[in-house]
Amino acid sequence: MAAQSRSVYASAPFKFIVEGEPLYIHSDLVSLHSKPLDRMIHAPVAEAQKGFATLEDVDEGTFVRFIEWAHKGYYTAAEFTTDEVPSPRTSGNQNHDEVVPTTQEADFPGETLRLCIRGEL
Repeated sequence: MAAQSRSVYASAPFKFIVEGEPLYIHSDLVSLHSKPLDRMIHAPVAEAQKGFATLEDVDEGTFVRFIEWAHKGYYTAAEFTTDEVPSPRTSGNQNHDEVVPTTQEADFPGETLRLCIRGEL
């Protein structure tokens, strides 16, 4: 295993351009974890000839986590954020202060139905 590790880290770094940023990873390390990227690096294709590949459909954070996972066997999870989505009840309504409760706010499933019937949800 140690000999395999040495050979992986002795391989030349390959440059991936993701969202305009150059990111480098040892070519043999990529090959161990991804057959499609291995072919991009070692097959007779334009990327292998140029010595770099531009990944158009990949988020930079995602690729950085791939690199971390390839090196460590785990990765740091992305920060979770939510985008505010307008409620169907308030779409087109100018009153954006209306709070639309979710089913999680009801005490039990029957309560949600009861509130909907009474017009409180």
